[in-house]
Amino acid sequence: MLIKHIYGKGLNFDLQLRGVIEELGHVRNVVRLVFFVSSADFSDYYGKYESIARAVNELYFERPPVFSCVAQDPLNGSQVVVEVHGVCDRQYAAAMYKKSDDIAYIVIETSSCRKLYLGGVIPDKNCTDFRAGCDEVFSKIGKILRTENMPVSSIVRQWNYIPQITRIERGAQHYQDFNDARSAFYDGVDWENGYPAATGIGTARGEVTVDMETVLPSDRSQIVIEKIDNNLQVSAFDYSCHVLVGEKNSGKTSPKFERAKSVAFDGEKLLYISGTAAIRGEESLEATGVLQQTQATIENIENLVSQVREGAEAKNMAVGNEILALRVYLKYAADYDRVRAAVAKIYPGVPALYSLADVCRDNLLVEIEGWMLFESKKERHPVGNRGADRIIINEHKSFNLK
Repeated sequence: MLIKHIYGKGLNFDLQLRGVIEELGHVRNVVRLVFFVSSADFSDYYGKYESIARAVNELYFERPPVFSCVAQDPLNGSQVVVEVHGVCDRQYAAAMYKKSDDIAYIVIETSSCRKLYLGGVIPDKNCTDFRAGCDEVFSKIGKILRTENMPVSSIVRQWNYIPQITRIERGAQHYQDFNDARSAFYDGVDWENGYPAATGIGTARGEVTVDMETVLPSDRSQIVIEKIDNNLQVSAFDYSCHVLVGEKNSGKTSPKFERAKSVAFDGEKLLYISGTAAIRGEESLEATGVLQQTQATIENIENLVSQVREGAEAKNMAVGNEILALRVYLKYAADYDRVRAAVAKIYPGVPALYSLADVCRDNLLVEIEGWMLFESKKERHPVGNRGADRIIINEHKSFNLK
């Protein structure tokens, strides 16, 4: 799996987008593009969205990757940054490009499984009620999954971009409305391997947008999907009502996702790390600064990673490139330099995209997600000694980012 970040360079958005698209033309086997854009207002955002959509269609024509446009200011100073997801030659050769009601998606079928890449699912423009818009997004997703005979339980990773995520509208918080819509969509499903790994993160504007990946094994002896729990945290789906936001007795439901999820097949294990923040048990560590929250967040991530690392080593698998890539969401732009230095100290050399975003709780200042790849030792490709001096957290030991 390839994850690459391409940063816009130039005096204005048009020049930056042109350079990003030119560089994209040299990247092979692309299946997903996630554009992060700065925008002054709704008109500016939608204008940039249309420019990106035209450029992507012109570049890829008959084999377009799925793409989404996220209204989060990149914190490196660019007006546009794209995160690129790619697959190996064998999987790319098997890719089938499809559409449902103008929603493009990709299906890849191999001897061991069927995978579906879906992105940029939004409600219709005439939908003005936020909760109804969330329901509509899941209705569109459900239609595609049914068309492809993919059960809802085959979703392994989901990204949920929620405009003004903590806003209260008519007594209901946007994030809570989204959670209730997601719970309704998931209701009645047999989640044998746990809920998807997921991120629920705020955007400055636009519509609620969902990206996802699904994996449906054709031979369960060849592919293993597992949920990963963090014993430092209550599972999100087990949160009590007092940490959910909205009017009392309104039928609020908890966020339905796992802290991480792993998919192992063909001598590799890919770990999807959900959006992770400074939560212990089910409570936010709110009486702390951004560096302390970053420290707690990384401790949560390393607690997840250490479990998978131990299991991989027991099965004669080695860490490929450690953490493949990270996304770091910050509530305040002023925290960028300090948090970037702190994260780089623990994950040196790991590509990390930083963007400005509200986290799902007002008192949380940072959220981090990522990917990690393990490979069979006999098939492992040579990699450098990158990250050999990084700090590994075992047995929940703390460390100092200062």
